[in-house]
Formats: sequence, structure tokens, C-alpha cells
Amino acid sequence: MKPNFPTRRSHSFRNAARAVIETLEQRIQFTALPLGFTESVVAADLGKPTAIDVLPDGRVLVTTQDGDLRVLKNNALVASPALHLDVDSAGERGLLGVAHDPNFASNGFIYLYHTVKPTDTVSTHNEVTRYTLNGDAVEEGSALDLLQLNDLTGATNHNGGALHFGTDNLLYIATGDNARPDNSQTVGNLLGKILRIDVSNSTFGDPVNDTDKLLSPDNPFFNKGATGIYQAIYALGLRNPFTFAVQADTGQIFVNDVGQDTWEEIDPLIVGRNYGWGKVEGFAGPLPPVVGPGPYQDPIMAYNHGNATPVTAATGAAIIGGAFYNPDFNASNPFPTSYVGKYFFADLGSNFIRTFDPANPGNASDPDTSSSFATGTTSNPTSLALAPDGGLYYAAIGSGGQLMKISYSSTFAINAGGGAAGTVGADSHYSGGGSAILRHVIDTSHVTNPAPQWVYETYRYGNFSYTLDGLEAGKMYDVVLDFSENRATQTGERVFDVAMNGNVVLNDYDIFAAAGGAFIATQQTFRVAASDAGTIDITFTTVIGNARVNAISVFPVVSVPITGQVGHPVVGVTGSVH
Repeated sequence: MKPNFPTRRSHSFRNAARAVIETLEQRIQFTALPLGFTESVVAADLGKPTAIDVLPDGRVLVTTQDGDLRVLKNNALVASPALHLDVDSAGERGLLGVAHDPNFASNGFIYLYHTVKPTDTVSTHNEVTRYTLNGDAVEEGSALDLLQLNDLTGATNHNGGALHFGTDNLLYIATGDNARPDNSQTVGNLLGKILRIDVSNSTFGDPVNDTDKLLSPDNPFFNKGATGIYQAIYALGLRNPFTFAVQADTGQIFVNDVGQDTWEEIDPLIVGRNYGWGKVEGFAGPLPPVVGPGPYQDPIMAYNHGNATPVTAATGAAIIGGAFYNPDFNASNPFPTSYVGKYFFADLGSNFIRTFDPANPGNASDPDTSSSFATGTTSNPTSLALAPDGGLYYAAIGSGGQLMKISYSSTFAINAGGGAAGTVGADSHYSGGGSAILRHVIDTSHVTNPAPQWVYETYRYGNFSYTLDGLEAGKMYDVVLDFSENRATQTGERVFDVAMNGNVVLNDYDIFAAAGGAFIATQQTFRVAASDAGTIDITFTTVIGNARVNAISVFPVVSVPITGQVGHPVVGVTGSVH
């Protein structure tokens, strides 16, 4: 039943700062990302985006559930849709997948997976159709229906819909089980499967489901149990593989199969294998279950809904997305090399993006070996794709439908010895102290969807100060100070003052007393207007023991003036404890 493209809902940039953000009149939300990463809105007001495809020339295709194919060129949305299909968009139906031909540069072919509306003579079904994209629009009359799936029942969920070409230049197609698990365990229909067809010789005049041209003789059930177009089946036993991804250098395919009550799966696509749905969900344990055609295959990783043993690091509701991080060698702004070869995936219901290392697979006793990457994404992410420059796109239904981009900033640098202001790797006008820190030039460009900018995430002791520079003169910012006590065992052992732009905002501040004990995180937030020079000065001064801060974050405030608790415009500095 998932993903069901639910209505958007609010989300927070991280649990620790949820209370801080909830004080803002505009209820601005943020995605929490690792240090060095930022997020931006590439396109907005998309409705319900379902899939992303990046063309060889860098343009981006985005499909929407209600039938629009949109084109983005130079990070700008082309005003008119390239194509609008009159699709059946009930429930999870609609325009669900898009892929470009391996020879797109010469033929302009794109392929769409969509739900056909019923007529007096045709029942509702999903279909794969080829079109020709000429410039930023689809050529009129270029439609060629290639593959027609089985008629759908009244259930509007579990349609699958992802399309990708493998490194073998054949088209792989993910289909859902139409909410009938028995569909997944037979080679007598195309539902609940991964299909594989050859579209290289298709031309106008070919009938739909042309077995002479579409079928590949090395498909596992070709002349081996399946008949007719059902010989397109490559793997089976899937529930709702809404998304999957192909690793460009190895050809490995990971299928994201949305679970039912308990487990979300990442399945390694292996020819002829059966992934067990309606017989099993998640890892089967020491003995594989008895399933239908083809040998059973466990997932390579799985996470649960928080209702199974063991409870996994990720808990979610509907796995989606899927992108191997193997950027082009000439990518201008790649992620750090530690991400190369990792698999990014997301969860539609829990609004996160995580990474998985294929070299560290899960198993029945340790199913989830993934790592956190982003939390509190724009709500209801549906798909992921690599950007040409090495960034990561994700589409999401929340906030009216957006295409987001996560980028890495190479302006981050490590300085193990403190350093004076202005030196390479030094804090932004830091003075005093000395510990490993991270520097980031403050990015004020995120106006429609401001992203948090972490100045650093380590700790400092003693008397020290920061000047946050590169800000917009007179603009309001929320500065979040994160604290936790690691040495004091009672109140009164560490006391200090904090001033911002010359105004004392914390007087005789005692972390132990504020947090209620040691090793307990606490935050304080202050709304500050940047000076005429575009700076915010923060000074930490010891009273007893020494001053200490864990991290500083700064958030642009979109709309000003903003009324404070007493109903007056906020000016200068205001603060609150959380």
C-alpha cells in the first residue's frame, strides 16, 4: 500500500533543534546534513513528482503523478511541460517512471511508465511508451506503445513504475503486485516483477508486446516455463519495487522493495531469483522459504518499522530513491571520496536519506548496516538521482512538490591547531583557544528554503570569540548555541558569559544547571541582526572554570520583521532556552 503519495506534513531539521525551530512564526524547516553539505531548491510547485532522469546534456526530466513531464535546463524549470499525459492517477497510479535511451544523443528517445485510463474497450493497466524528445518538448505523434502490463483490479496501489537501462543496454522495468501477493509468485503475469526487454529495434508499426523484438533470449524464463510476453520476466517475488538503481561501472542493480507490516528491503537484482513476497518479508533466516519459480534470494540489507527484532538503526515506512554514488570523473563538485561506491536511499514516510556500503551487507541477525546522511528532508521524498556536478538530486511531494539538490562545499577545511584569523583552514575570525575545528563560509543564498549553516561542530574551552562574516547586512539570523557538560559534576563549577554584537545574552551561564546534569545536550537560540558590515560577533568569557561551547549554527530568517513573544518586532538580540 506504500508509497501512497500522502499529503505533505511538517518535518524538522534534527530532533535536538525541533523546539528551537517551532518557535519561529513561519515554521521554517530544515534538512540536517553532515558538515560541509548544503541543500537548495532547484524547482518548486511540481505537484507530486515521482521520478527523475538526468539526460547526457545535463538537463533533468521530472515526472509528476498527474501526467506532466517537466524539463529543467541550467537549474531552471522550463515553463511548459514537455508532455502531458491524461493518466489514471488514482491512489498510487499515474505517470511513474522515465528513462532516456542509451543512444539519446542521436535519437532523442525517452520511455515513460504510466497508468492508462479505462475506456469502453480498454481496462485500466500500466504501460511503457516510447516518445521522442525534440528540444524541450515531446514531438507530437511520436508515441510508440511498447509494453502493456496486465489489467489492474480495483486496487490502486502497488504499481511499481521505475525504468532504467542496464549496462547491457536493455530496459529494466519494475512492476508492483497490484496488492495481490499471488501475482508475485507466478510467471503467468507481469506483476510483482522486474522485467527486461530489448527496445533497440522497435519502430512505428510494431504491435504492443511484440515478442519478436522485445524478448531477450537470455532472460531466465525464455522458453523455460513462461510463454509469450511473460518471457520478459527477469526476477520475481516483489511487492512494490517503486524505485531501483543501476551502478554505472559494475552494472549491479539494487531494487528498493516497499514492505508491508515490518521490513523495507534493498534487493540485489540477480537473474531468475525470487525475492519471496507473499511468503516472506526481510531476511528469511538460516533456511530459505519455499517459494514459486526461481531460487529464493534474501535482500542485501533491510530495515524495519520499529516493530521487529532487532530494531534497526533506520526505522521507516516506505523505501524509495536509490542512487549509487559513482559520479563522473570530471564532476566539478563531487562529494568526499568516502562516499564513492555507496548506495543512497530514502524513505517516503520518515523523510530521511541514508547510505549503504555494498561491501558491508546485512544479514538476518544484523539486517541494517546503513549509515545516516540526511534527516528531516522535504517531506515525502520519492526519488534520487546524481547531478552532473556530483551533487545529489531528490524529488519530494512536500511543500507543493520540489526538486532539491544536496551539494558539498569544498570551502570546509580542517585546522588541527586553531590558527589566526584569515589563515587557510582557520575559523571565521576566531580568536583564542586551539582545537580541531571546521570552517565554513556562511551561505545566505537559501531564501525560499533556508538551510542550516554549521559554523563548527567540535568544542572550545577558555575565553574566545567568533565573528560570523559574509552575512547580509541588517538581515535577521537565528544563532543556535549547542552545549553539553563533560567535566563539571555539579552546578557552579563552570560559569561564563556570552555576548552577541556587544549585548550580553547569557549571564553567569551554567551548563550543568541548564541541562540538569552532565552529558545532556541543551541549546540556546538567539535572533540577531547582522551588523552593517555583515557580521555577528559572539564572545565567550569565563566567570568560573572556563567557557565552553560544542557547536554554533546559523539560520537565515526568511520574513522580517517577526513578532516576538510580547508582540513587538524583534530587534537586536533575543533568546530562548530549550
